[in-house]
Amino acid sequence: MKKLLPSLIAVKKITSQVPRDRFSAEDLESAAQLSLAASGLINPIILRRTSMQSYEVVDGHFEYYIAVRAREIDPRKGETIGAFILEPDNSEAIIEQVKALRQEGKKVDIPPVYPPEHSMETVTEMAVTALSEEIKQIKCSVNNLETIFQEKVEFLTQKIETTPVEQNILVGIEKMFDRKLEALRNEVKTGSEYKAATSKISYRNMTVSELKALAKKQGISGYSRMKKADLIAAIKNLSPEC
Repeated sequence: MKKLLPSLIAVKKITSQVPRDRFSAEDLESAAQLSLAASGLINPIILRRTSMQSYEVVDGHFEYYIAVRAREIDPRKGETIGAFILEPDNSEAIIEQVKALRQEGKKVDIPPVYPPEHSMETVTEMAVTALSEEIKQIKCSVNNLETIFQEKVEFLTQKIETTPVEQNILVGIEKMFDRKLEALRNEVKTGSEYKAATSKISYRNMTVSELKALAKKQGISGYSRMKKADLIAAIKNLSPEC
């Protein structure tokens, strides 16, 4: 059996089945002031667990309400109270002490003491399980954030690729190519029209001077010494389709 030592228990975690108004408010006030002056009560109360984080007064209801009043006066100084906690291995001995120490052999009505609903091992396992579940949820949240981030990146990439500025550039390039293509078509058309026009020329109706000028333009060598028939032949040889 462990050595019996009092524990400091938060007053707010304790309840009592005995009404407060059974004790004089004046007595409680006076005792609370003395308790604050001494930084605590000299007589620990006896508690039993009602859960892992709550207790009920077994003996020392007056002292409990002194602590309650002290906490009302000064929450910091009156935050805790000294108490013996009934456990399955010490409850019988403590109860017998209470009976022996009370004056006139008054019967002390002690409620049965049961083991805590959960042992420390079970509580530890529950805490580990809860922590593991929380870690799983965090990992799941991280994965979801990564997916959302990737989708945002893809969306922004597509948006950048189709910005109005780039669209205007593409339109300008298309228009430039259209103009170039149109110019090439015009050149082809002009060349065809020129050939068609020259094919209808009657060289025999041209003067020698006109023929020499045409021969010069077409780069025919020795045109200046040629006669009209030679000029016509040379021009036709240069443009066989005519």
